[in-house]
Amino acid sequence: MNQQHDNNMRGALWDNTSRKRPGKRDPDISGKVNINGVDYTLSGWLNERQGDNQPLYDLSAREMNHNQGNRVPPHQRNQSAPMPGPDPVNQINDDIPFG
Repeated sequence: MNQQHDNNMRGALWDNTSRKRPGKRDPDISGKVNINGVDYTLSGWLNERQGDNQPLYDLSAREMNHNQGNRVPPHQRNQSAPMPGPDPVNQINDDIPFG
């Protein structure tokens, strides 16, 4: 039986500690989440600060780009195609006298 699941607003995290590289700031946990039809990668680092008002993990989310199989660079997120500017070649004024 093939069931379709609504994955909106759902995700999962996995332990990443066995894959951490020495000297690197690799996340302790990682996974994916879908929010309003958009997939994001999640990364989490165990919070080293102790205290009642401190979160257990510090998290980071990045939008995934399924067309290229990797993440969308920050400068390309939520941007439409740039509008073409004036053509500098056609902006030449031949009436300007040169001395």
